[in-house]
Amino acid sequence: MNVKTYGDAFTGIDISPHPCGFYLVLSGPPRPPGAVRHHQWRISAAYLFDARVLLDTLTSRGVKIGVATSLRRADVEAVQVFPLAGPGAPLRLTPEQTALLSEFA
Repeated sequence: MNVKTYGDAFTGIDISPHPCGFYLVLSGPPRPPGAVRHHQWRISAAYLFDARVLLDTLTSRGVKIGVATSLRRADVEAVQVFPLAGPGAPLRLTPEQTALLSEFA
């Protein structure tokens, strides 16, 4: 498991060369255009990518893999596990797990 934290997961993620089975991405709320960066750490969404599926998908599209790997909105939304599960989410959180993650919002 490779855990990532981002202010906004839709801006791309760092896909490192270290082998892992999954990327868990904890994301804060999107920043409005022109907004000043702040240092509040909040979790508004969590995404769980199967590393092999993600790499195969990106490679088939010819996406450059690296520090700021671009993702399609549909790719990210499909694997969302919090606050709601996306259609391609590799797992479903229990109500207790969802409540615990909500504490970070």
